[in-house]
Amino acid sequence: MTKSKDKKREKVSVASEIDLVEERRLRCQDNIEKAEFRRRRDELSDHERQSLEDEITLMNERVQNYDKELENDHCEEVMSPFCHQNSPDQSRHGLH
Repeated sequence: MTKSKDKKREKVSVASEIDLVEERRLRCQDNIEKAEFRRRRDELSDHERQSLEDEITLMNERVQNYDKELENDHCEEVMSPFCHQNSPDQSRHGLH
């Protein structure tokens, strides 16, 4: 297979991966909104409220992880050397 076909397939693969992560992120964001609505609407016991707060916190962490993954995937797709220049993970590891 030629290099141009390999490159095209690689870009399609990265684009598909980005689409999947974006879809997961949107579903998670939707679940957060539903949980926050329920928290405002329903009369919850202290235990139920805390449980719902914990669930919202976990979903927010997932959204942040999806955002990071999307940023990484986008950088790979465009192969920009500047994408991760100020990334906290790289500063921590001396990679910037």
